[in-house]
Amino acid sequence: MINTRAGSSAHTHHEGKTKLDFETIVASKGVKKLGPKEGRTQEAAGVRLTWKATGADTGYATSVYEMDLPPGKGIPIHSHPYAEVFYVITGHTDFLRINEAGQEEWVRCGPGDTLIAPMNALHAFHNRTAEPSRFLSTSVYYHEVFFETYAPTVNIDDPLPPAKEPTEADGEQYLQLLKDAMRVHMYAPHLNASSGLEVFRDLEKRNRDGISVVR
Repeated sequence: MINTRAGSSAHTHHEGKTKLDFETIVASKGVKKLGPKEGRTQEAAGVRLTWKATGADTGYATSVYEMDLPPGKGIPIHSHPYAEVFYVITGHTDFLRINEAGQEEWVRCGPGDTLIAPMNALHAFHNRTAEPSRFLSTSVYYHEVFFETYAPTVNIDDPLPPAKEPTEADGEQYLQLLKDAMRVHMYAPHLNASSGLEVFRDLEKRNRDGISVVR
């Protein structure tokens, strides 16, 4: 590493050539460690995620969140104009994709497995097992913008809201959220549902066992 005196110019000229000068960068500047449960936690669709790397950390290039997914929970099918990569840490998570024939199929991922959802690909994920699962999701900063807009920040140690039968008002509120998400280019086929309760019923159906899985 090359040190320069304070107040020196960014460039010096030597023998007709331009030579770059570099300021000393303190080794610890910008480098940080996050322990378990550390990071901003947000809640969406009854599940929680914790940001391990945000746009502010990465020059607004990449965002990474960790999710603990309880049994019977999941995120409905959707797409966005950027890729998302999932890496399963513990448990098993089932990812829904559309195959070449236009049919839905599940891909089960366990510890050490990686699932790649390309840009604009319809996908979803659910924990259709009896045990919790945990995974990392990596995407662009723009993905973080969606959660900043629609997912409230919560305390990671607070218990999840108790499960209850959704009301018609709950369904309509969720359906409106899906429609609003189009403003940040997040598309969900469910936004064309006849009612919000129809969306919740579909989620319940997808979370049931008995659907064939591609391993």
